[in-house]
Amino acid sequence: RAARRFDRPDWLRIARDARDALERLVWRDGHLAATYQQGQARHNGYLDDYAFLLDALLELAQAGWRGEDLQFAQALAQALLTRFEDAEAGPEDSGAGGFFFTSHDHEQLIHRTKPGYDNATPSGNGVAALALGRLALLLDEPRYQQAAERTVRLFLPQMAAQPTPFPSLLTVLRECLSPARVVVLRGPEPELSAWKRAADKVADAGSLLFKLTSDAPDIPTNLRKPSKNTVNAYVCAGVNCLPEIGQMSDLLTIFSKTDVQ
Repeated sequence: RAARRFDRPDWLRIARDARDALERLVWRDGHLAATYQQGQARHNGYLDDYAFLLDALLELAQAGWRGEDLQFAQALAQALLTRFEDAEAGPEDSGAGGFFFTSHDHEQLIHRTKPGYDNATPSGNGVAALALGRLALLLDEPRYQQAAERTVRLFLPQMAAQPTPFPSLLTVLRECLSPARVVVLRGPEPELSAWKRAADKVADAGSLLFKLTSDAPDIPTNLRKPSKNTVNAYVCAGVNCLPEIGQMSDLLTIFSKTDVQ
C-alpha cells in the first residue's frame, strides 16, 4: 500500500519478494506453516497468518496485477473456509460462524478461541471476513461473502453492546451493507500508468483499484472491462455502476464521494 501511495516500485519489489518467499517456503498442500528456520517450515499456521496474507495479496493485486497472486488468494480463501471456519453448528445456533484461531487439525486444546476484538493488531476474524468479502466482489463467489456475513452475525451482539473494541468487524459490517467501491482502469500505456499513479495518491481504504493492461492474465469476469484507444475508468459498488469515466479529473473526484449513486 505504501508503494502505491508514494510511487515506490522498489518497495513493491520488496513486498513481492516477501510474498513469493512465503509461498515457496511455508505453503505446502494447502497449509501455511507458522515458522521457518534453518531451512525447515514448522508448526501449523494460525488464523492471523492466513487472514493477513490473504489481505496482503489483495493489496499486491492493486499494486500490479499478477495472475499468481489471485490464484494464491483463492487457495488461502479455501483454506480459511475448510480449516478454520466454524461450520458445524446449525444456522439457528448463535455460535455458528466465525473463524477459530487454530485450524481443525491443530493439536487438541482445552478451549479454541474465536478472536473478534482488535488488540495491537486487527482481529483475525475481522481481517478474514473483510478479505473474503472483498475477494467475493472480484470473483462473484457467494461462499466468501456468506462466510463474511456469518462472522459479522456471530459478533453482532458484542459489537452492538460495546463497539469500540471491534473496528475491524465494524468495517466488515459497513461493507456488508454498502459494498466496497471497485475501480478498474483500462486503456493504452503510458497514459494508463499515469492514471493509476494519480489515483493511488488519493484512493481511500474503502476502494479497490486495479490497473489491467491488455495482456493482464487471469482477469476475473467481474473485472473484465473493455480496453479502448483511450484510458477509461469503470467504477462499481456491488451491482451499482457509474458510466465509464474518460477524464482523470472526474475519476479523482470520485474518491471524495462515499457512495456510487
